[in-house]
Amino acid sequence: LITVPLWLSKINGLERALVLLLISIGLSSAVTLLVESQVGIILSILIVPITLHVIAWPSLRLAYAVKIARNRAKQELFHVHTDYSHDGTLNRRNLGEFLAKRPWKRIYLTDHAEDFSAKRYEQLKDNYRGLAPEVVFGLEYEIKGISHVYHILACDLSRFVYLNETSLDEALQKLREEAKLLIWAHPRIAFSQLRKWRYNRELLQILSSVDGVEIHNNRNADRFRFKLSMLLVAWLLCFLFGTRVVYIGIDAHSLHDLI
Repeated sequence: LITVPLWLSKINGLERALVLLLISIGLSSAVTLLVESQVGIILSILIVPITLHVIAWPSLRLAYAVKIARNRAKQELFHVHTDYSHDGTLNRRNLGEFLAKRPWKRIYLTDHAEDFSAKRYEQLKDNYRGLAPEVVFGLEYEIKGISHVYHILACDLSRFVYLNETSLDEALQKLREEAKLLIWAHPRIAFSQLRKWRYNRELLQILSSVDGVEIHNNRNADRFRFKLSMLLVAWLLCFLFGTRVVYIGIDAHSLHDLI
């Protein structure tokens, strides 16, 4: 269910439709064979539209979004930290030299918000403006939830936003007012917390507030559980709220991360 969208993103639209239709018919046939009665026939008839609605359409939306993300990643660098972050070593000089030899047209600078003030954010913009054909300035905010901290990338942020001890609702609302794009960075689901209503409400709140999620993060590319969680979050986003944006994040803190 979760890996199907990645495979679907590599084939064309007609092939996707045929594959999903075959899956539906296969499930329908299986029910008919297993339950040889009128109830089984009725269930087999219902399975096709239910499968298409619950699995096929969200999977198609996600497959399409992943395909766009792959094409976008060839032209832009998303989720990059500079030396303005406490753990970043990229500066104007080495980053500029790296970009000069590559075809990327856009770079998203998303330094850690806890290292900033309003004045420092303006200094960042002054220092890195003109680095690439298009530089999108933003910050990575850490918002504390019930079970873990959510990392939200506020991209194209007009001004620095102070969150301090604001609640999750207030923090998302403030960022929504000042940023043109909100992305949930390296998302994960606390499976042990899913039985708690408060956590499920919080999860839905995050999903309904962001414009999209990271579908891939270079720093966690080798962790299967992490990748599975990101795919699940992206699938839930498409299932609950229709088409959303997914991004392939570099999460670069050094020149080595970019290479």
